[in-house]
Amino acid sequence: EAQKAYEAAVKAEPTNARVHIAYADWLTQQNDIQAAKLQVAEAVKLKPTDPEVMKFQGLIARITKDYVTAEKIFKQLIDQNPADAFALNQLALTLIDQPNPQKQTQAKQYAALNVQANQKSPEALATLAYVCIKLKDYEDATKALNAALQVNNNQLSPDTAYYLAMVLADRGDPDRRSEEHTSELQSH
Repeated sequence: EAQKAYEAAVKAEPTNARVHIAYADWLTQQNDIQAAKLQVAEAVKLKPTDPEVMKFQGLIARITKDYVTAEKIFKQLIDQNPADAFALNQLALTLIDQPNPQKQTQAKQYAALNVQANQKSPEALATLAYVCIKLKDYEDATKALNAALQVNNNQLSPDTAYYLAMVLADRGDPDRRSEEHTSELQSH
């Protein structure tokens, strides 16, 4: 039903970039990345410099591991708006997933910058934790995860729970109970 509605909307308003982006967002949530990529391409033709269009263009590039394109787009967005939490987060994730140590170091800088700009954002803190995990900096990862828990009223978001499991697995302790994970995290 939803897909038919989006297809009808695109047909009714083929020159509306936001309709293409909304459809691309839904397709991404359905894990149909190739179809989402086509919708984003249509939106780019219509409004190539629109920040929302660029965000989705960068996201699709990152998901498809086109890191050069993703990095370029997210840096352009940050140049336009240095406090853009989405662009900072996505740039950090784009950089950390590349094998270049210099880019990985930059990833931590961007993730930390995002936390400074968005101190109450569990997502920014979780991204910093993920970057630290990838850099094998478990102390800073644990601090970021603890902060993410605190700003989220001690509720584990799916990302935070996943990153916590990564820290514990990398420390050689993947089988501890969830309550123990949380108490260990909060004790730091």
